[in-house]
Amino acid sequence: MNRNIMIGLAVALVIGMCSLFACVGIVAFVYQDELQAYLGLQVSQKTATLLPENTQFYLSMTPNIQAIPGYENLKALYLDNPEIIKIMERTEKEATKSNISFKEDVQPWLGTEVVIAIPEFATTLAQDSAATAPDFIISAQTRDKAASDKFIDKVLTEPNQAPFTDEAYQGITLHLQQQSKGDYKEIIVVSLNDLVIIATDKAMVKDMIDRSKGSNTPSFVSNAKYSKIVSELPSNTIATMYMETFGLFEAASKESAFTVPDSSLQDMRAFEAVGIAALLQPNGIQVDMAITYNTNKMSEAMKTSLKTRSDSPNAILQNIPAEALVVLSGSDLNKIWQNVKEGMANNPDFESQMTDMESEMGFSLDKDVFGWMTGEYAMVLVDAPKNEDSFLPRGGGYVLIGSKDIAAAKTHVATVADAMQEQMGPMMTLKTQTIAGIELTSPENPLDDAFLGGYGFQGDYFLTAYREEAVTALANAKQNPFTNQANFKALQSYLPAKNTGYIYANLDQLRAVMESDLTGSAQTEYETNMKPFLKPVHAIGSAASTEGFDKGVSKGSLFLLISE
Repeated sequence: MNRNIMIGLAVALVIGMCSLFACVGIVAFVYQDELQAYLGLQVSQKTATLLPENTQFYLSMTPNIQAIPGYENLKALYLDNPEIIKIMERTEKEATKSNISFKEDVQPWLGTEVVIAIPEFATTLAQDSAATAPDFIISAQTRDKAASDKFIDKVLTEPNQAPFTDEAYQGITLHLQQQSKGDYKEIIVVSLNDLVIIATDKAMVKDMIDRSKGSNTPSFVSNAKYSKIVSELPSNTIATMYMETFGLFEAASKESAFTVPDSSLQDMRAFEAVGIAALLQPNGIQVDMAITYNTNKMSEAMKTSLKTRSDSPNAILQNIPAEALVVLSGSDLNKIWQNVKEGMANNPDFESQMTDMESEMGFSLDKDVFGWMTGEYAMVLVDAPKNEDSFLPRGGGYVLIGSKDIAAAKTHVATVADAMQEQMGPMMTLKTQTIAGIELTSPENPLDDAFLGGYGFQGDYFLTAYREEAVTALANAKQNPFTNQANFKALQSYLPAKNTGYIYANLDQLRAVMESDLTGSAQTEYETNMKPFLKPVHAIGSAASTEGFDKGVSKGSLFLLISE
């Protein structure tokens, strides 16, 4: 081939490829929101651009989750599970008498977002009638206009319902159905651009149409509180929820029979919004939460409470056995108590009530109860079989509370025990016994010799326990600690590393305990309708982050471990 022809072809190819990439780039830039939504990289904002700026509740979900890594895991365990498919089909058939089927009439056109919004939630709560339901908007993006129009036609012609009438507004047809009973006076159905909208207030729908036609009124995407929440949450979510907080607090307080103290109201005003985001992960579902606030509006007590949160060392986890069913851990109960006390200080009767109560009890809450609780703490539940010869129910547990001065802790615990013993008198006889090498003081059991519960010390921790099996589990914990548990290790990486402690439940073991106690019709119902959903869910854990105060945000995460 001629050299010039080869050069010409090469140049043409390069120019053609550059042109192609340029076109793709332009299309990707113009339709970047749609592309990212279809790829599962972010939640679509189509409806948000049409909602009013002060919308107080907003939930956006993306049905388009096929591109997200965790989808295949969820699909195999649930969507393709024959048992679950059968349950869902039966439930759908029993739950509605409608001729509309989600699978046949909605799924074929459902696009990148489904939104439920309540623009004036607080206004409704503040109304005289507590039974008034807030007006809402449901919006779904369509990827097949013909199919979604067919769905609307089917909705309009459903038998045994009030008829729809049409009303035109700005070239858009509103289908209106008057309600003779229930919480709403009308239902509005409308196809607006590529959105199918169902709402309960005509003015809200017209407002959305105005924005779609270029109205200059601010939309929800320009809401500063919403923008701050979104910036603190992941973008690759399958669902995002936003709720404006103070307006709801204030409205609820007006309906409440209780008067909210001014100091509490001040802190309520400081909290701006709460946001929740759900993400699919390869082995479960992660839920992140963010709460935003304005520190300039806070009371000093609340500022101190948030600013001085310290990382829990989580060393106490070594004193929890791997077979624990439920674990709740944290640190410095004394600091929590002081924050509660400061919050109650504006109550004029608080000090006198405290003095009277302490005088009656014979010990000080500040010194003898909370003052020494300066270390980590944990509440642990373990399995303990029911003994047919005993009245004790199944299960056991213990609480550990650490102290930086264990000698002082022992002195204060003795003060409390002596005061309680004096109040109880001959009704309570205490004895000392040793279980699994741990010395415990416990009340005598009037019915049998079984260990009901007691208190003592284990290393630098105060211990109170229920059931002998719980004490034995604690004594053996370091041989196989909680940190070795496979389920906990699997979800721990999805929780904040710098945290205030953990809340955790081993659902595998809890489910086994529950199943062993089921009989008859309850067992049949469980096996048929519940177990297929619960079986793949192995554990749940959550933790709150200690970071974010400087940005006016508190964050935390929850993780559901879902796998084979």
